[in-house]
Amino acid sequence: MCPLFDAINTLGLQSLNDSIVVDKIVGKAAAILISYFQAKEVYCIVLSHGAKTFLEKQGMKHFSE
Repeated sequence: MCPLFDAINTLGLQSLNDSIVVDKIVGKAAAILISYFQAKEVYCIVLSHGAKTFLEKQGMKHFSE
């Protein structure tokens, strides 16, 4: 079960475009999905190094503690 994947299937890409994603932990796989639906920003407590690097290359705003 992957809530981000479920959201893409249920709501569709266009509905998620420019959304703000809030989660406890964002890893690289989640970052790829978030980039796929072109979220506006990502907020999390823990952001993996791979996710941070990927989001930066995509030019996506991200914030973590």
